[in-house]
Amino acid sequence: MTVEYSVNAYENNQVNLYAVQGESDSRTIIFNIIEKSGIVAATSNATPINKMLDLTGYDVTLTVLNSEESVVSGEILDAENGKVQFTLSKACSAEQGNFKCVIILTKNSEDLRIVGITLAVAGLAAKNTITIYRNSVWSDIVQIENQSELYTLGTNEKLIFVVREGEKIIIKKELIDSDYVEDENGYLLSLSSAETDIGVGTYSYKLTLQRADGEYEPVIPLHTFIIKE
Repeated sequence: MTVEYSVNAYENNQVNLYAVQGESDSRTIIFNIIEKSGIVAATSNATPINKMLDLTGYDVTLTVLNSEESVVSGEILDAENGKVQFTLSKACSAEQGNFKCVIILTKNSEDLRIVGITLAVAGLAAKNTITIYRNSVWSDIVQIENQSELYTLGTNEKLIFVVREGEKIIIKKELIDSDYVEDENGYLLSLSSAETDIGVGTYSYKLTLQRADGEYEPVIPLHTFIIKE
C-alpha cells in the first residue's frame, strides 16, 4: 500500500502515518517536500504554486524514534520536484505506540531535518504471540468476548495476566474495572520498561478471568511471549 503526503521543509507539519505491529515492507510513503508554500501577489488571479525543495545531491532518510531509532533510506523519485519515498521496515513497526519521525536530508555539511510527523503503530490482538524489546514500554487493549459480545468485568472481578518461565512467574498484572478504556472497548494492559527488563528469550503467557466467587476461567490459553534485545 502506498500513501502520499506533502510536508514543508521549514515548518512544523501535522502528518500522521499508520502501521500494524510486526509489519514488514508492506507500507510505502511518498513525501513531496515543499521549500516554500505558494504565494501570489494580492492583485493576481494566478493559482498559488508551491516551490518544491530540490533534492539533487541529498541523501534522505526517515528515522522513527522508537526504542531502536529505526532508520529507513529514502528513494528519490524526482529530485527537482522534491519527491521521495520510504518503505517501512519491520523495525519501524516492532513496538506498539505513537512515535515521532524525522526526515533527515544531508548533503556535504548540510543537515536539514523535517519534523511534525508521527507514526501510530497499532498493537496485535492479545491472543497472538507478543514480541517486546527488552527494557521497552508496551501496551495493548484486551477485549473479552462472551457469545460474540464484548464482556465487561463485574463487581470484584479481575483479569490476571501472567508471564512464566517454566513454572516461575516473571510478570504478573491484574486488570480491574478502572482499567477499562471506553474509546477502545477494552482493558488497558501495559508493561513498564522495568517490567520488561528481563532476560532475552522465549516465555509463555496467559490471561485468566477471576470471578467474584474466586473461580477462574481461561480467557487466553498459553501463548508465546518473546523478549528481544
